[in-house]
Amino acid sequence: MPQAPGQGQNEDGFYEVGTLPGFETAPVWVRDTGSGTVFGPFASDTKIKYVEANGAPASVSPMGGNNGKGKGQADAVGYQIRGQGDIEVVAYDERGHQVTSLCLVPPFPK
Repeated sequence: MPQAPGQGQNEDGFYEVGTLPGFETAPVWVRDTGSGTVFGPFASDTKIKYVEANGAPASVSPMGGNNGKGKGQADAVGYQIRGQGDIEVVAYDERGHQVTSLCLVPPFPK
């Protein structure tokens, strides 16, 4: 599930959404806990940048390697997701078993 230091929290908002053993080929969804909006499916190990939207609608847009404009490290990040709350990563195996993980997103800097 989320690859970030410290209990799923990442101050910079960069995450690699993946799965646990047995779920490696399963698609992954990302849910904004503030708005309830679900994004995806994404391939396991997709890199995302999550940004607090602060009143704007939840949205997803391609970044880096997905839009052809990335340079250097930006090419590694597939999508930028804007949301109202924390993020929950959800995946299902071929039998329909669900695994979820909560990623704590820090508040927008003042």
